[in-house]
Amino acid sequence: MRMLFVINLMTRNQFLKILLASITSTIGERRIFPDSSKTNKEVIVIVIGAGIAGLAVARKLTTKGFQVTILEARNRIGGRIWTNKSLASSVEMGAEIIHGTKGNPITKLSDQFKLQTTKVNLENNEIFDSKGNLLSKEDHSKIEILYKKFLDKLYDLKQKVSPKDSIEYALNIFFSELNINELDKIKLEWMVRSEFEVGYGANLKNLSLKYFDENQSFVGDDILFPSGLSEVTSILARDLNIKLQNVVTKIEYDKKIKVYTSKGEFTSDFAILTLPIGILKKNKIQFSPDLPSNKQNSILNLGMGTINKIFLKFPKRFWNSGQSRFSMVTESNDQICEFNNLNPEENSTILTAFISGEKAISIEHKNKKEITKDCMEIIKKIYGNKTPNPIEIISTKWTSDPFSFGSNSYLAVNSEINDYKILSESVNDLLFFAGEATNFEYPATVHGAYLSGEREADKIIRLTGA
Repeated sequence: MRMLFVINLMTRNQFLKILLASITSTIGERRIFPDSSKTNKEVIVIVIGAGIAGLAVARKLTTKGFQVTILEARNRIGGRIWTNKSLASSVEMGAEIIHGTKGNPITKLSDQFKLQTTKVNLENNEIFDSKGNLLSKEDHSKIEILYKKFLDKLYDLKQKVSPKDSIEYALNIFFSELNINELDKIKLEWMVRSEFEVGYGANLKNLSLKYFDENQSFVGDDILFPSGLSEVTSILARDLNIKLQNVVTKIEYDKKIKVYTSKGEFTSDFAILTLPIGILKKNKIQFSPDLPSNKQNSILNLGMGTINKIFLKFPKRFWNSGQSRFSMVTESNDQICEFNNLNPEENSTILTAFISGEKAISIEHKNKKEITKDCMEIIKKIYGNKTPNPIEIISTKWTSDPFSFGSNSYLAVNSEINDYKILSESVNDLLFFAGEATNFEYPATVHGAYLSGEREADKIIRLTGA
């Protein structure tokens, strides 16, 4: 469940299920391609967005001989996959970890192109109390038992509640039925928020209870790319026609496609929109005619979460190098309490703090000095006042990012799983939609975005008889 920055796997049967669903969703509106005499080389396709979904669809169509142009608003490719090397070490500003490697299309790409990967154990976590003392095995075990009981309660309630009910609603019910002391209550709430809020990028009050665990999961190791996940997008982008810094403002779709950008106008036979749902929720693109009302409602219903990271580079390593994570149980939900030692480089001196939801958004308005203070307040409680301050700090600002307005989609209260399916449907067999928020089995994942791109390419291939 750990965020957009998590990649799960898909079985062959599950992929066929998605493929069949995408076919049947458009049968009712299927029309004959306007000029069946055209060869693939004469069919023009515009792909909007050079994230992994856009690169996947463009690459597949290009190999089939279509004329494909990718319009990207940023000055780089990758979208929410972004490897930063400014700390003299690769750090992932966005997507990072592949969870479950067996059959994963991203794993297959890494094997195909012989990319280096390394395993990581995310369960290797040290938990400290609010005074900086390491929790005993007994206390740790007690929290985990309570957490499992809470999960049982969630699965029971989700069968009975309406789409308007939240995870926070379930937690309040659980507390009302459970006779535990205040300290254990604080510890359990901390664990629930750590797992769910960092997992989805949204606060418990915004997360759908009825549909909270509808996505698929896969088996296998958790892995990282030591040289950066951007290696994958760079390879996918090879030999593609990509035009950077073209901000799309309007799309006309009737018998042809006309796309208006900050640098000019483009016409095509088909257009595939692969932008984050945050862009659609902000109405940053004008559609003529308007998108169908059911698609507009789904865009409104789905949530756009925020998971931000703070990278702290220290003069030396002072933490337990054998631990992937260390966390502090805090009474305040506003404090930064989870730090990761995920850099695969030996003797790395970089720690990564994860922040989600409202807390993550508030961090975007703070300067480096304020962010450093927030982080070191927790770190020094654990490792002592003599712990050195970081010599460099970088933080992400996904909600402020004008080309994403968040880090990942999620099922918010009042949304339904069908909203993902509706968003994936094409309009008039001219305008197509891909991206993680259009993959109803694997939303908020890199592999989900990648597979959605291949799905939309297949639709166009079928329509043209290529």
